[in-house]
Amino acid sequence: TVHCDIATGINTYVKTIDQGEVIFENCTFENNFGIQMQLRETKAVTIKNCTFKDGENSTGHIVAGHMGVLTLEGNTFEGDCEALQQKDGIEKVIR
Repeated sequence: TVHCDIATGINTYVKTIDQGEVIFENCTFENNFGIQMQLRETKAVTIKNCTFKDGENSTGHIVAGHMGVLTLEGNTFEGDCEALQQKDGIEKVIR
């Protein structure tokens, strides 16, 4: 489980391949450039009660593809960016 007050920078990249579930809970992602979170080749990711804030140069909140199960629970998305952009396919999305 990952708990953080704020994540800044170009993006948060998660690639776990054979690991178990990755959980982001009560996190704030604030980004002015690029994608805030990129998920690829993961077995299972849960994003719960997180806040995504885009800036004038943000291109996306969450971009995910080529992965297993993505669970989104109680998240807040601020700004004009699309909450989830799917690439390559996701086995299952739970909202």
